Amino acid sequence: MKRSLLIVLFCLCLTACGLHFRSKAWLPAKIQILNIQSENKQISDALKGAFSSMGIRITTHSPYTLLISNYTLSQSQATALIAGMPSTASYSLRLTASLLFNHKEIASNSFSSSQSITLNSNALHVSKPTASLITQFYNDIIENLYLWLTTSNVKKQVVKAGHAN
Repeated sequence: MKRSLLIVLFCLCLTACGLHFRSKAWLPAKIQILNIQSENKQISDALKGAFSSMGIRITTHSPYTLLISNYTLSQSQATALIAGMPSTASYSLRLTASLLFNHKEIASNSFSSSQSITLNSNALHVSKPTASLITQFYNDIIENLYLWLTTSNVKKQVVKAGHAN
């Protein structure tokens, strides 16, 4: 009995704080079939995989295209390590996403994700970010892109574009 009551209370607490399961229903129906284009194959593949797993059909024959441009992965140089003193290296990923309808832009937004890594005197600093850091960047960007596509502004633009044709 106590266990059941704790589970119910736990679930109520989670829903009260805003935790809700996500579904493709949040996206406008018209963009649940989407074309994804990017100058960077890695982010394009990551987006296609993530959006497909959310139930969004990815095809080149959709009138709606998510265009990823201005992809920039940058880093700040770690300051010189002084004996025993920590140093930091910072990495950031920036890109622009545009939602197109029949090759005309209907919405656009810039996205970024950044991470600082603390290095101690025993740490090796590599000039390229690690695969796990890149994956974290992609996950952050994909989540923010999905949330952007579900905003009321984007939904209005999708409806407006659909009525214009």
